[in-house]
Amino acid sequence: MRNTIKTRRSLPIAVGILVGVIVAALGVLVAPAPASAAIPGYVVRPGVSDSNSVSPKSATARCLGNERVIGTGYKIEGAPTDVVLASLVPASKEVIATAGEDADGTNTAWTLTAFAVCATSMGDAKIIPATQSPTTFQPFLQAEQPCTGGTQLIGSGAALSPNAAGHVTITRQFFQGGGTSLTTANVSDPQFTQNWSVTTYAICVPTHPGQSTPGGSSPFDNKPTKTATANCGSGQVGTTAGWSVGTFGGPLIDSAVPSATGVVTTGTIDDDGIPGNAAWSIGTQSLCFTRN
Repeated sequence: MRNTIKTRRSLPIAVGILVGVIVAALGVLVAPAPASAAIPGYVVRPGVSDSNSVSPKSATARCLGNERVIGTGYKIEGAPTDVVLASLVPASKEVIATAGEDADGTNTAWTLTAFAVCATSMGDAKIIPATQSPTTFQPFLQAEQPCTGGTQLIGSGAALSPNAAGHVTITRQFFQGGGTSLTTANVSDPQFTQNWSVTTYAICVPTHPGQSTPGGSSPFDNKPTKTATANCGSGQVGTTAGWSVGTFGGPLIDSAVPSATGVVTTGTIDDDGIPGNAAWSIGTQSLCFTRN
């Protein structure tokens, strides 16, 4: 809900590294894909929150039957210039996304969708978290977690501490070297000075064939909305969504949607804008694996 005091973002603009985005037509839910030796029972399942101006809110996407979570994604609709992702947490059978309104809030109804990428018979899958939690206030934090011991990264997730919702932006979620989940986050509310933390989640499975990490980026200009796409190769399926924003203190990632063909990521400028109407861009990345 909108607060009566409006704050203006005034953080320095820093241009970061752009990474790719997983492409599928936005808003199109993915039907189950045929089973295969590499990714059997592949399907993307959504879970949608109520539509209102309550903040924060959560959405849960659940795998069915003997399916297990192998990847994640999310989408914010209705008030993307005022809402910030707070967490995208994978568990064995579900993915829970949470999001909160920024410092000045909104009276507009909005929804949050979580996406669980599910599959069957993926072996001994493990979800491993790694948290950075300093004892003093920091404007920027980064957490990373590799898959080790003969396992391979197939999916990821990210989370901020609850007190950071709406005040901190997850600016990058990507797959370093194809084997490490890496999450970075920046304080976007200049009035926020509390200690906070960031967690990254690595979903690790026994080695599967044909892994690739395609990426993509949007144009670098001052237009208010951006789209970036990462496409899997022929015979591959996308297992999780990654994203990056190249300018801090204004742009928000409002969706990173996984599908069988890759990932589509979208971004927008928050309603306070970017100082100086500066150019900006977003990036995206997908983890892809051979289907057969």
